Amino acid sequence: MRERSRTLSEQPDRLTQEIAHGSQAAQQLEHIATDPNTGKDGCPSYYATDDGRYIVQGYKLTSDHARGQLVNFPHGEDAVIITKGLADLIVAHHTGTTA
Repeated sequence: MRERSRTLSEQPDRLTQEIAHGSQAAQQLEHIATDPNTGKDGCPSYYATDDGRYIVQGYKLTSDHARGQLVNFPHGEDAVIITKGLADLIVAHHTGTTA
């Protein structure tokens, strides 16, 4: 199945390609949250873009074993690690609750 996922995702859609190459990059970012339990070093963090999308900042996932388990992982994408604390803040932001 992993091989099939790679084949299906080798050609990302036009918008994804434009985003990856900067032609559709957001002009302004609004910082929404940083996990306060990580020493506030800026990582992991969550941002809203001025065009209605979101950006997650985190340390790059470098484990080959873990990266091999990602599905639909086309060339040009990357994976970052976030904490449960940031995930809770993201959910709270979108549901109007408190993390």
